[in-house]
Amino acid sequence: MTAQTRDVLIYGAGVSGLTTGIRLAERGHRVTLYAPETMLTSSYAAGALWGPVLTKDERVLRWSGVTLAELDRIRAEAGEFLSGIRQVTGVEAAKTPTEPPEYLNQLSDFAMVPAADLPEEYVCGWRYTAPMLDMPVYLRYLDDRLRKLGGRVEQRAVASLRDFPPPWTVAVNCTGSAAKDLVPDAGIEPVRGMLVVVENPGIEEFFAAAVEHDVVDMTYLLPHGDRVVLGGLAEREAERDPGQPRPSDEDIAQAIIDRCAAVEPKLVGAKVVDRRVGWRPTRSSIRLECEDLGERWLIHNYGHGGGGVSVSWGCADEVVTIVDRIARRPAG
Repeated sequence: MTAQTRDVLIYGAGVSGLTTGIRLAERGHRVTLYAPETMLTSSYAAGALWGPVLTKDERVLRWSGVTLAELDRIRAEAGEFLSGIRQVTGVEAAKTPTEPPEYLNQLSDFAMVPAADLPEEYVCGWRYTAPMLDMPVYLRYLDDRLRKLGGRVEQRAVASLRDFPPPWTVAVNCTGSAAKDLVPDAGIEPVRGMLVVVENPGIEEFFAAAVEHDVVDMTYLLPHGDRVVLGGLAEREAERDPGQPRPSDEDIAQAIIDRCAAVEPKLVGAKVVDRRVGWRPTRSSIRLECEDLGERWLIHNYGHGGGGVSVSWGCADEVVTIVDRIARRPAG
């Protein structure tokens, strides 16, 4: 191991942990990931259409642009079947006059859609083509890529972020919603999400209702070959009335199906094959910074909200820059 190389411990094996691990391993660092669960993280439950929604940070546009380019490169190199990444065209629309998100300007075919061409009740919208990820497939691709680079993934409960033993001098916190207790960070607001997966009745284009930060019942349909991912839910625990019983998962799933079928009638009666539930690690802004523990360093990379996949590679590059800076420090 050279003076420029470090042993790095990463907490979390979701999309942020895996992409960070890959980038560090590519730079020659020795990488180990700890996670209480592997392949069943919140990332597994993501939609996932590229677009850093419910994500705040002045660096988001740069990070999402880096990620967009890397997703395109992966798809071209590994193919859609192995990577789980496809280019899909569709429409995003809003029921009230709304400006399209600035990040869509990073796409080559972004264009406004006449209101007359939108589903009923929608008054403005835009059309574009973007990467769409089959998350179980994509996570397996990332895990395999990391292991081929010599990275290790260990299923371990994480009780403390700062008590990592030698040989590690650098750790990276990619624990998502768990950072609320592990950091601790009271600014983390876990937001419960749900997706419903149904057999595809012949849908080729996606549809998504424009996302607002206070929305609970989201509407989007994302075709993945022979299946369609339907969404969704963004339930903030702090805003839930404790005096009212929470609807059952079955009722929430049916409401999701009904909203999507109102946009695309082909979905009426479609067979349900899966439900996915996860927690979005929402925060007022992403936390990506280094904490000096005295000859040891803890780098935080969490709070990505609904855009973790969409900024993952950009954030990973930022972590690498920090680790490389640490590795160049003179010994002692």
